[in-house]
Amino acid sequence: MYYKDFIQKIEKAGIGLADARTFDVLILPENIGSFEKVEELFEALGAADLIKRLQEAGCKCASAFNFGVDVPALERRGSDRWLGCIWIRDMVAIPLVIGTLGSLLAMKIAESPDRGQPPPSHPIVHARIVIGDVDGGFSFIDYDGDGKTLIKVLEGLKDVRKIAHAAE
Repeated sequence: MYYKDFIQKIEKAGIGLADARTFDVLILPENIGSFEKVEELFEALGAADLIKRLQEAGCKCASAFNFGVDVPALERRGSDRWLGCIWIRDMVAIPLVIGTLGSLLAMKIAESPDRGQPPPSHPIVHARIVIGDVDGGFSFIDYDGDGKTLIKVLEGLKDVRKIAHAAE
């Protein structure tokens, strides 16, 4: 997906870009990049928990619901963690996202998925991560892998931010 496509899909979903700019992180419907009609949008079940925990951590975070778009949640079975589309608009929020994701994934590992079975050591995390803002361009990461690696990827982005600020 490219920058223009992403912006068009967000606007088509009924999420105003001017309002979106007031948040550091947006958790968007999982299929934001591929829907044709607003009625087709769905949210990953893990997204609601992520939003709640980001807000508790002090992050200015919102979902499509906050923009008046009613999106049903898709419930999946199994140990995988589906997080939807995480748009990190402000790089300052990356430490909060890292800490919150780390906490959520640690909780998932501690849960037993099936009656009496030992929990998986590395549940698969599914997420599309969008980094950047309307004015400065975007980077997209489609991630399907273990949670530890996802945290390392995000920590690497935090380091890139430090390098960029030092160069200014």
